[in-house]
Amino acid sequence: MKTVEVLVVEDQAIVAADLAAQLRKLRYKVPAVVSTGEEALELVLRMKPSLVLMDIKLAGDVDGIEAASRIQTELATPVIFVSAHSDEATLTRAKATGPYGYLIKPFEATDLRTTIEVALYKHQIDSKLKESAQWFATTLRAIGDGVITTDSQGLVTFMNPVAESLTGWTEAEALGMRLVDVFRAIEEATGQAIEHEQVYRVPNEGLPGRRVDLRLVGKGGIQTAIEETVAPLRNSDGRLMGLVLVFRDTGERKRAEAALRKAFDEMEMRVQQRTEELSQANSSLRAEIRQRQRLERCLLGVSEQEQIRIGQDLHDGLGQRLTGIAFLSKSLEQKLQEQELPEAVDTARLTDLINEVILQTKELARGLHPVDAEPIGLMTALSRWADHITSVFDLSCRFECPEPVRVTDNALATQLYRIAQEAAHNAVKHACATQMTIRLAAEGGILVLTVHDNGAGFSGEPSAAGGLGLQIMSHRAEAIGAALNIQSSPSEGTHVTCSIPIVWETPFSGSQHTHEA
Repeated sequence: MKTVEVLVVEDQAIVAADLAAQLRKLRYKVPAVVSTGEEALELVLRMKPSLVLMDIKLAGDVDGIEAASRIQTELATPVIFVSAHSDEATLTRAKATGPYGYLIKPFEATDLRTTIEVALYKHQIDSKLKESAQWFATTLRAIGDGVITTDSQGLVTFMNPVAESLTGWTEAEALGMRLVDVFRAIEEATGQAIEHEQVYRVPNEGLPGRRVDLRLVGKGGIQTAIEETVAPLRNSDGRLMGLVLVFRDTGERKRAEAALRKAFDEMEMRVQQRTEELSQANSSLRAEIRQRQRLERCLLGVSEQEQIRIGQDLHDGLGQRLTGIAFLSKSLEQKLQEQELPEAVDTARLTDLINEVILQTKELARGLHPVDAEPIGLMTALSRWADHITSVFDLSCRFECPEPVRVTDNALATQLYRIAQEAAHNAVKHACATQMTIRLAAEGGILVLTVHDNGAGFSGEPSAAGGLGLQIMSHRAEAIGAALNIQSSPSEGTHVTCSIPIVWETPFSGSQHTHEA
């Protein structure tokens, strides 16, 4: 299978690097990354990539829209616009170039892959349709019509070979003759002669554009059923310069119509076949995306289970052993004190150190397994996390839960806790918040987790302003089938909301669970 090469045209270096990395992760080859329309035109001509991802706003004399228009018309390479601009004027200019796709920043990797695959397939179909259209045009030229032109006096100035064949006059003979002497047509039904010369007598009078069911009387008296189209030639002042007479053999037309119907039916069939192939490709792509999402959810579940196991081992294994050592150390300390030996002081210090290690072990185990496997485990964990933030960081954090919320799926509860944990970390690390509220509630059949802070906030789209933390929250929400909404402004702080139906088919167990509120 041929490797798909995607040329990236983006004038923002960080965005271009990120886009190239996403493409390579999706197993596309990126032959080059350029920042101007001029460079894009040069590289497309030289490298002939499979597709171009084009930013609309580019530095230089040639912007993305102009470059895309030239690339598609002159170099026949498909272009997908990638831009943060979605205003009507920009969309109108972009649509005029006939792009193969339009991605609004920010976008998901799945959207990028789907748009590229559909664009490539559409370009393949368009190429084949253009070949069909070329074949179709050649067929029409081969059919041919008779053409006669005259000057302003009604004298013949040109005849093509088909006209020579139908009239019986050669062009050499007809040049300079009156049209009425060379082209004698009568109505098939009445036998009345067709008049063309009135346009010369009354220059402003029009002519019927098209006549059918006529008979042409040739030079030798042979009559041929024809139809004709007459058009006057006028200059910019409206003065008559001559006539163009196009006519055809009716039998030839009927044969041409049959050929056209056949060609049209074949083209319809080919379009239908291509449409079915595109539908199958889209279905396969969607199935692949769903499979990947299932795999991601499975991996996430395995990771959480492994953390829980390690946390339990630390608590039940290492923690118990350390507790035993602390007990023996304390016993030894008491014996040394009873004997009034100086080593009792060192033993007391050792006991204190062991107790500190026990406390750290418990905290580490709690971090790996933060949510207890009980219906109220999520409430308890979030309350404990709010207390931890208040005690460790210089801010006020409170946990709100208007009514008890019972979550029976521990895997789901753990993911919700991780989202709250990440949101709180972002507020502390990046927003310099002084107040924070973590709220858990069941509202109208929806389980809603909210983290709000009064920090610095940010403007614009969350994916553009945030880093890895926001991506992790989005990934966790997607894995459990939840909706994640992030609203932020520099004056009002950040509001993170994660919502999920209370009755939910858990992605880790595949069975129905009821999360009671």
